[in-house]
Amino acid sequence: MRTFLFLILFASFILDGCSAEGDSNRGSHVERTKVATASPRAVETLDYGRETCAWSGELIESTRYGGRIVLGNGEMLSFRSAEAMAAYYLGSENKADIRQLLAVDFVDGKQLMPVDELVFLNSRLRPSPDGKFITAVDASNAKMRLNVYDAYPGKYLSWDELLDLVRMEGVARADGAVSRK
Repeated sequence: MRTFLFLILFASFILDGCSAEGDSNRGSHVERTKVATASPRAVETLDYGRETCAWSGELIESTRYGGRIVLGNGEMLSFRSAEAMAAYYLGSENKADIRQLLAVDFVDGKQLMPVDELVFLNSRLRPSPDGKFITAVDASNAKMRLNVYDAYPGKYLSWDELLDLVRMEGVARADGAVSRK
């Protein structure tokens, strides 16, 4: 009887190891593990078509644009453009409560990155959702910075320079109010 149970148990291990489903599940697990550990930063994105801009109150629809402010309490405020996020930031009375400023990398199309890892192209040939012609590009990707610049010539700005631009020109909201600080 023990021999019979042993053979059944042994056969079930062999059959499980040989089944296509068993192999594909194991392979998927390995691939998922590789993907999950390949990048030190989790990919964070906006929920386009569902989230509303904390500055303008309008729906966030344009992929390749947008931003997010993460507050100290974990609350996340989403924006439809980097300039809208800059306007909100400039108007914020408690900047110490802001834990993170993120903007969408234009080249990736959806990934949010810290603003200090981006440069902001100001080009009249590349409109942005809130009218300041600002496009965020990963600063560490020299080839893509050059390609974007070649397609849409303009001037690259740092985050602080973008804040200065928004401070001088303002950003209009849907209700007609314009930021100027």
